[in-house]
Amino acid sequence: MIGSAALNTMPITFVLTGPADWGAEYQYALRSSARVTGIGSREQDTVIAIDEPEAAALATFDAYHNTARKALFQRNTNVIVVDMGGGTVDIITYKITKISPFQVGEACPGTSAKCGETSIDRELHRLMRERYGQAFQEKRPEKISQSSPFMEAFESVKRIFEGCGPQDRLHYRLPVRMEINHPTYDRGSGEVILTREEIRAMFNVVIDRSLELVMQQIQRAGLENGAPVNIFQLIVLCGGLAGSPCIRYRFNEFYRQGFSGQIETTVPRNAWSAVAEGAALHALREKSLIHSRMSRWSYGVQIHKKYDPERDSNAPIFQCPINGKRAGGFVKWHIKEQRRTKWIDGYVIIKTKGNKDVDGDIELFRSAKPTPGERIESPGIKGGDKFKVKIGQRINCDAGLVEFEAKRGRKKLGEQKFDYEKASSEEDWV
Repeated sequence: MIGSAALNTMPITFVLTGPADWGAEYQYALRSSARVTGIGSREQDTVIAIDEPEAAALATFDAYHNTARKALFQRNTNVIVVDMGGGTVDIITYKITKISPFQVGEACPGTSAKCGETSIDRELHRLMRERYGQAFQEKRPEKISQSSPFMEAFESVKRIFEGCGPQDRLHYRLPVRMEINHPTYDRGSGEVILTREEIRAMFNVVIDRSLELVMQQIQRAGLENGAPVNIFQLIVLCGGLAGSPCIRYRFNEFYRQGFSGQIETTVPRNAWSAVAEGAALHALREKSLIHSRMSRWSYGVQIHKKYDPERDSNAPIFQCPINGKRAGGFVKWHIKEQRRTKWIDGYVIIKTKGNKDVDGDIELFRSAKPTPGERIESPGIKGGDKFKVKIGQRINCDAGLVEFEAKRGRKKLGEQKFDYEKASSEEDWV
C-alpha cells in the first residue's frame, strides 16, 4: 500500500483520448479543461493526449505480438483499425513498415463518425416513440433509460443478434408496461415485440456508415501510397461493438463480396477495453511504434519569387536590395509529416535595431486541403536588411505544441512554442 505522503510526490501521467478527426485543437481544449479541473496541475505530473483509434491500434499490436496470430501482421500490409465505441466509430489505417522491431506508419489520416452503439439505442427509442407515442414517451426514465429492465433486455439482444444467422429468432421481446392496445404489444406480459428486420435496421445505421468510412480509408490509403485499392488489408475490430456477431458478420460479408477474400477481419481479446489499454501503453513506451504520421494540415510560410510580368501582374511587388524586383503573395508549403523537422532554405526581409537585435514578422499559413495553392492575397512586403536564416518547425503531438526555431548558421536566433488553436472558420486559412 502506498501512503499519502509517497503518493503526493509520485509523478502521474494522465492520458486523454479523443476521436480521430476531431483534430489537435480538440486535444488542446481537452488538456486545457483537464488542467482547469486540477488534473495534472502538479509540477511533476504530465497530461498527454492520443487519438482513440491510435490507442486501440497500440493495444491490438501488443496483444498479437507474442501470439500465433502475429503472422497476420506482415511487412507492407495495411492494417485498418476500426474502433466501434459507444458514441463514435473511429478508423485509422497503418502500414506495417518493419517487423523486428515492430513499426508502423500512418497510411492516411484517420476519420470518425458519430454512429456508435448509442446510435442503435437511439434508433430503438425512435421506433418506440413513432409506434406507441405518448404511452412510451411519458414513461419515467428509470423505466426506459440505460440500466432499466427494458434496455437491459435490449443489451442482451444486441449481444447475440447476428442479423440473419440460424440462432436469430423472428421476434424479440422487451419488457415495458404501457396502457395501450397495439398489434406489436403484448398487454398480458407487458412486452413490446420487435422483428428481426427491425433490429437489423437499427444495426445498419452504424454498420453502413462504418463500412463507408472503411472503404474511404482503403481508397485513400491506396492513392496516397501509390497502391491499388484491392491490396491485402487486415481489418481489426475493437471497442464495445466489436463483440457483436452482427457487426462481425456484416464486415466479413462485405469484404468477401467486394474484395474476393483478400481482406481479413480479426477481433483481439478484450476488444472493448482496447482504447484504455492502448492509452496506458502509450504513456509507458519510451518510443512510439508509430514512426511516421500523416499531417492533418499543410503548414507553410509566405515567400516571394523573382518577378514574372506574365504571372505577377496582380501580385504585390517590391524591390529587393540583393535580388532585384520581387513578387510577393506566395506560400511555401513545407510540412509533410508530423514529428519531424523540415528546414526552409531562403531568406526573409527584416529590420535591424542597432547592431545586435533583429526584428521581423513571418506569416504562417495552414490549409486542410491536400494540395493547397501557392498564391495568397497579402499587402506588399517592405524592404530591409537581408541575411540567410533557417526556420524549422516541429509538431509535438503528445504535448499539443507547434515549435518554431530560427537559426543563422549554427547560431539560434530565437524559438517560439504555440499550443494548437482552432481557426474560427475554414475561410480564415489558405
